[in-house]
Amino acid sequence: MNYHRSRKKSVDMVFKLEQDILSGKLQAGDQIPSLRELMKIYSISKGTVERGIEELCQRGFLEKRIGAGTFVCDGKQLNKEPLAGAITIFTQGGAWNISHTSSIFGYILKGILEAAKESNCDLNSICCLGRDPMKIRQEQLDYANSCSSGIIFVGEYDAYNLDLDLRVPAVGAFVHQNFGNRMSLVEPDILDAVQAACNYFLSHGRKHVIAVSTSHPIYVYRAQLFKLFWENAGNSCELKILEEFCGETFLDEKEAYFIASDSLAQNSIKHTYRISGKLFHESGVLCSIDGKRVCCPDFYPFPSYAVDWTVVGRTLLEELICRIHNIASPVRRINVSGRFITDWK
Repeated sequence: MNYHRSRKKSVDMVFKLEQDILSGKLQAGDQIPSLRELMKIYSISKGTVERGIEELCQRGFLEKRIGAGTFVCDGKQLNKEPLAGAITIFTQGGAWNISHTSSIFGYILKGILEAAKESNCDLNSICCLGRDPMKIRQEQLDYANSCSSGIIFVGEYDAYNLDLDLRVPAVGAFVHQNFGNRMSLVEPDILDAVQAACNYFLSHGRKHVIAVSTSHPIYVYRAQLFKLFWENAGNSCELKILEEFCGETFLDEKEAYFIASDSLAQNSIKHTYRISGKLFHESGVLCSIDGKRVCCPDFYPFPSYAVDWTVVGRTLLEELICRIHNIASPVRRINVSGRFITDWK
């Protein structure tokens, strides 16, 4: 067997098992597939499987029980054998499975991994432990601070954590607060995005727009910024904040809508269709921000400001490395330019 191909498959197996544990798909005490089953799943030899399992045991993810098999350790055992000096990534469950990049998080991780390979960085992924992955437990953060050179956060962590005790450089995507000037932020160019949205509504002859957001800080900021731009141009805007994380609102065909998240736009179109039997985006006036609908094949083709989320991932790691090498450098808010997409191509 080709050595490099075997090594890649071994890495794939370790990576997938690790992320199934971190995302909660495999819980503490669960038994993993047998050696024979793993050999079949990943098309690798028994020795390669055994080396991968041994690596995960040494890092505290798995434990062998004589005569019974191999099982997932309790999360607290992650403090065993840390990757000293590595970069820790916290993200939402499922984002680590990049065999199919069908989500923004998959694309971001792809960019991080590409940049890490070029920079020779070790990634120490201890994210998504437990049943509430967005609420970071103190022992998780203590672990990250003690064994990491820096930390990357991908997700709306400021909506679930009032403060984070960050003792190493940190960067974040989908985070609006910088936690007391301790975290650099990477996001789409929101000023460019809301200007593109304003031009879109003007091209449709609208003077009044409803801006819809969830209560998450980053989405509220997007909606408020659009409202400011739109009203400064002499138009009117109603701000509607939904409390639910995966919110939805009924879309009235007489109105025009700026929606602060593609997921929220998608859910609202589905909700409206269930009630009215009409797909709002086909005849209504609506646009959104973040380009998730380009990444997700099951999303409707509504207008959206889209960025290359792989570039966002690369930028996250590059900014973190810059801050690690220059510990006195100030945190930054980095805008990644995108384009306003009105078709599905």
